[in-house]
Amino acid sequence: MINLFIKMTYIGIVFVLMSGIFAPTNAQTSADEYRLGLVTAVNRARQDNGIPTLTMNDSLTSVAMVSIETIAMTNNNNAISRESVRQLLDTRNYHYGHLWYVTHYNLTPAEAVADWVSRYPGEILSGVYTEIGTGYAENPSGDSYLMLLLARQGGSALLTDMPPACENPIAPYPIKGQDLIPPQLPERVAQIRVLTDLYDSLVQGWLNDALVPGTV
Repeated sequence: MINLFIKMTYIGIVFVLMSGIFAPTNAQTSADEYRLGLVTAVNRARQDNGIPTLTMNDSLTSVAMVSIETIAMTNNNNAISRESVRQLLDTRNYHYGHLWYVTHYNLTPAEAVADWVSRYPGEILSGVYTEIGTGYAENPSGDSYLMLLLARQGGSALLTDMPPACENPIAPYPIKGQDLIPPQLPERVAQIRVLTDLYDSLVQGWLNDALVPGTV
């Protein structure tokens, strides 16, 4: 009986340890809930204003997480910049046409979004953005930092396909040696002959005068 009790105790201990390994931590659960809460609050505000909702994007979320963790570690909102966000997006091959981000701290997702909407309605409620990424991090003192990253994907800066050939507006025309001399109309040919004959007559008359003065 005692051996059975010891075995059951061991099994219970192993079960507790395995649960601790595989179960998500409270901190991770809290971060995920905050990030999802931001998405929900933003899309609710957009729906209330007749603006299409945003789709979560893993690349944007990854960049938002790295950026907000940098802010939390330094307790400085200026620890990131638009350029640093651009560089992170480039490393993830996210080619954006439009980009905007904003941060906050020590507020619930609903409170943060409400404040952002009141201060930046032209961005939060803009129809130009189609995707969203969110970030959440805490500093050692337990202060919470939140970040929104809104974007719209654009085309790659590198050409992946050759552009279509332009249509030639001029029909091809085979060139031959005789084609280099433009053809003349019969009327034009007759005019040229008259002028040529007149020129010959004048030259002949000038030569006669020069050689035999007074002779026509």
